[in-house]
Amino acid sequence: MHPDAILYPTTGLGPTFADRWGHHDLLAAAGAIRQGLFDPGSVNLAESAPDGRPLDVDFVYRNGPRDVRGMAEGCARLGLGPSVACFEPGFLRATLAYRAAGLLPPGALVKLYFTERGDLAGGAPHFGVPPIREAFDLYLAMLGDAGLPWAVAVLGGSLLDSPVAAWALERGGHLRVGLEDDPGAKSNRDEVERARVLCERHGRRLATPREAAALLGLPRR
Repeated sequence: MHPDAILYPTTGLGPTFADRWGHHDLLAAAGAIRQGLFDPGSVNLAESAPDGRPLDVDFVYRNGPRDVRGMAEGCARLGLGPSVACFEPGFLRATLAYRAAGLLPPGALVKLYFTERGDLAGGAPHFGVPPIREAFDLYLAMLGDAGLPWAVAVLGGSLLDSPVAAWALERGGHLRVGLEDDPGAKSNRDEVERARVLCERHGRRLATPREAAALLGLPRR
């Protein structure tokens, strides 16, 4: 058991913001989470059909401006660090706007997403940016001197088999790995072990939960 592990929930399902985010109140009251969902934008999660067109699946991951404000206010009210998902560069622009306005609660971790292949039909994604140097440099140029801790992830593929992981470690970033991003991985444990080896190769080491909380500046429980 690891009672000091830093946990955060995913989104719920339903037509209202309360349906999708209300479970944070219950989990925070139980002391089960230290971070909260902060996905500042909407995106069509589409992949290629066999003929190359976007797959005919009406799947819009929607977070309108009022929803985004609700996530920020909810994290502040519950003392949760925002776990920021950047599916597209526009998500990062919204995050930086909240930061500049003094409205991004403390303890934020910005996760920069790259997309490689799809999960629904195995086709190429029609959203996000590919794991290439130009896309990586774009994200970092946008972050500038904001001073926000950041991590990289490759959705639908292996971060650790891509060059993005090494680039991030060289620039002071962090890694997000696991079966959610790479369903073809052996296990979450194996991914963390592979990440540990890569980190040590670049002169970095894994942080303990307590060290990670201090690095992020998470609010005290």
